[in-house]
Amino acid sequence: MINNQPSHYNKDYFIIKNNTSTSYIINIRGFMGEGAVFQSGKLINPYLIMPMPLLAEWEEEDCIANILIIPAGAKIRTVLYPSVFRGWYDINNNSNYELDFKTEHNRKSPYYFGCKNYVDSLVNNGYKIFEGTLSGRVRLVP
Repeated sequence: MINNQPSHYNKDYFIIKNNTSTSYIINIRGFMGEGAVFQSGKLINPYLIMPMPLLAEWEEEDCIANILIIPAGAKIRTVLYPSVFRGWYDINNNSNYELDFKTEHNRKSPYYFGCKNYVDSLVNNGYKIFEGTLSGRVRLVP
């Protein structure tokens, strides 16, 4: 995957290229990992640590909306929501902020919010669960 960081946030945040002959599925909220926030190039720490949230059970329409299908040979522009923030930060409009992150999507990722029946039906129809990492450094907009 390639981070397509625009100069401003928009819905075409990431480009996913599937250069294989296999169709994949990705939970767009299933990338779990770690991140570090930088203010004008200097690492900053959160002023309040956030506990890991409990995962909710999605309804089927939520599963359909959040489990992305990437056909073989396709190129897709999409929003992904890497779960990397572990706290609240004191942000002001006079600084530049960046997030350095590394996340993983594994065989369990599509099941994080339930969706067992939906994901299993896709797998039974020949879709493969994407397993891999997403990493990079992106500009945060205060």
